[in-house]
Amino acid sequence: MFRICSGCGCTIEPNKEFCIVCGAKQSVPSEDEPIAPNTDVPHGFVVTISQIMADGSDGLTCTIAGSEGADHIIGRSKGELRFQEDQTIEERHARLYWDNGGLWVEDLGSMNGIYVRISSPAFLLDGDQFIAGEQLFRYEPYSTESRSVNGVEFTGSSIREWNFRLVQILEGGREGAAWMVSDSAVTLGRDVGPNPFRTDRFMSQEHCTISIADGVAQLRDLQSRNGTFVRIKKPRRLKQDDSLFIGQQLLSVHFPGS
Repeated sequence: MFRICSGCGCTIEPNKEFCIVCGAKQSVPSEDEPIAPNTDVPHGFVVTISQIMADGSDGLTCTIAGSEGADHIIGRSKGELRFQEDQTIEERHARLYWDNGGLWVEDLGSMNGIYVRISSPAFLLDGDQFIAGEQLFRYEPYSTESRSVNGVEFTGSSIREWNFRLVQILEGGREGAAWMVSDSAVTLGRDVGPNPFRTDRFMSQEHCTISIADGVAQLRDLQSRNGTFVRIKKPRRLKQDDSLFIGQQLLSVHFPGS
């Protein structure tokens, strides 16, 4: 029977010590220790999804009652939670649903995706995207692949070997600056990094770090004020005080009794 990661809520095999998605260490049960069975959503269980405004106050809210199999849509013009003025949100952008006794969020194939605030180090794979402050980045590991047409290779500046590079994604999907990182780690922030983001009011002085060891990259938030968010690639189980970026909207998850 599969288990639920204590860090990100994804499904993991029962004998895995670390989550392959977020890297969180798991408590591995012994052979004679039974794995807890699935539980139904308690009757009357209600979760509140709140929009967080720029000043920190609550905006739109949506309450979701526990009901296995029920879908709740977040979108621009359809669903229980609508943001009609946000052009970065699809008509049907995200789906919230109950399964295995928990509330899950799923991207409905949107162009701009869903970003979840990390509470533990997260693994980064080629093409993964994350948000720090107001900046959107794409992670790319070093590659020796070169481009050619009809057997003729492109000419250009000589390439020095690097571990990975970070590409800044601008509004409209254009690429901005790119930084080749040859060290084993780099810290991003308002006052540090290859290009300090001094005018970004939502970025902390030392916001997050990306490190690589044995070819494995990890993103770690440095207790920043506004958090670091990673784009999800499959449904994710939500937990108390999770924060989501959907389009330009910051949403917070509140479970009862907290």
